[in-house]
Amino acid sequence: MYELPLKARMINAKRKAQLSSLDLILAVSIFSIVLAAFFLFIYAEEKSFESEKTRVDMLNKAQLITDILLESPGSPKNWETIFATNPSSVKAIGLSNFSRVIDGNKLDVFLGINYFYARDLFNIAPYHYYLEMTYTDGTVLGTSGNLSEVSAAKNVVALQRFATYSNETIRIMFKLSD
Repeated sequence: MYELPLKARMINAKRKAQLSSLDLILAVSIFSIVLAAFFLFIYAEEKSFESEKTRVDMLNKAQLITDILLESPGSPKNWETIFATNPSSVKAIGLSNFSRVIDGNKLDVFLGINYFYARDLFNIAPYHYYLEMTYTDGTVLGTSGNLSEVSAAKNVVALQRFATYSNETIRIMFKLSD
């Protein structure tokens, strides 16, 4: 069997070593790309999870607020009569003395409350709200909240409820945004 001279074997070994270096560079590059893609995927999933978590929190708060507004007289029960003289004694705003039957006096006082004060009573900060009450023919009965903030928001949840006001059915649209 013929053996290559030493010089030829060294040149051959050097070429193999160079090929191995290129293989290593290629392997590290591919590994880096795969690793970067993995972390980008994890980051995107985390952002998606946080967004969904915020949305669920907003939906829960919107349901709670509309339940309190439409199913409760508020706290204290006569909050609308004492609000003008002692607003700090009001713990919760409710619009109904009977389930889903809106009290006109409570509604009038509620619609006159400052947005930020109502938001604090709802305990929804940092979220923004907008509430619109309309008759079934589309005539607006009243609004409360900050429509411009809600309209400009990226995440918005909306709930539609129905109630009775002055023996007429009204639609209550409540929107909450981040």
